[in-house]
Amino acid sequence: MDGIISTNLHTLSDAARISYIALNGTSAFLTIPPNNSAAISVFTNPWTLTAINIKPTIQGTRAVYNTISFVLVLIEDFFFLATLNGLYVQFKIFLKIAPGRIILVRDFISLTFTMVSALVNSAAIWAFKANWNVTGGQWALTWLTLWLYAHANFLIFDTFTIWIPLQFVSMALVTWIVVNITSIVFPFSVMSPFYRWGYALPTHAAYEILTDIWSGGCNPHLSYALPVLFAYEVVGLILTSIGAYKRCHNAVIVDETTKEAMRLQVEAALKAERRHSSLAGQESHEKRARRTHTGESSHTTEDAGTLDQSNDATEDEEDLEELEDVDTRIERMRSRASALSNIGPAFRLIGSDD
Repeated sequence: MDGIISTNLHTLSDAARISYIALNGTSAFLTIPPNNSAAISVFTNPWTLTAINIKPTIQGTRAVYNTISFVLVLIEDFFFLATLNGLYVQFKIFLKIAPGRIILVRDFISLTFTMVSALVNSAAIWAFKANWNVTGGQWALTWLTLWLYAHANFLIFDTFTIWIPLQFVSMALVTWIVVNITSIVFPFSVMSPFYRWGYALPTHAAYEILTDIWSGGCNPHLSYALPVLFAYEVVGLILTSIGAYKRCHNAVIVDETTKEAMRLQVEAALKAERRHSSLAGQESHEKRARRTHTGESSHTTEDAGTLDQSNDATEDEEDLEELEDVDTRIERMRSRASALSNIGPAFRLIGSDD
């Protein structure tokens, strides 16, 4: 990017010099003393561009700082969220613990994890800084910035899994990662004005803060970068707190639905068993009756047998329709419970049977 800007500036300077000589060259040349080499040099080259580096920084490839470091934070947040959700599902936390306590514990755990994550990421940057002239105070500010950025993105991911339908969560997460990383690859000053909505993204705000820290104040954009990050943090805390109540409510509904489905299954099984026992007893009673009334006519016996078979067929059809109705209700309950129990990405624990 520095090469592109430098090349364009040199092109502009050359075009301006040619235009200046074309407009003022004839009149200016007549006033130049013939033996004054300095004046002739100024006439042929009226100005030169000089690069002044207000803050020399000796560091590695820029992609390490504006791409890899932020991608690692986003990936860590995703896998941590999936692990945390898996634990909550495995131990049925949303069903057993009050929402207020869940909010406090979940925020404490996420703050602790993102603090350690930011510590490791900032330490990795400092471990390979070589001759880069940065201080311990700048490292501490880098750590705090990455911590705020990591926790804000964790809350954003959690908000996506709470309020976005499950089938769209993966698309939302990938889109969020892509648009955030692309917002810091190129400066907005050399891009189309359309892309300047990226100023509202947390990754761009975090990178602006980091460049201000690393340059010692040569990139003073804290007036909007810090408010953007804190806004994501506050909004994320509010939405995830409301989402904890939503998840607890859904967990209660899922538990009640599961119990109701189990009750219907048990009732259907008991009814079928009673029906089977009744038919078996009726058949044995008829057999004894036939043995007792052996003197009756065969025509009467055939009519009675036909009537009994017709009644049995009608009752069987009614039982079958009732069982199908129960199965349909149970399937609807299971579908509803499955939709409500999905809390986004969740890793199943090793050895879990669920």
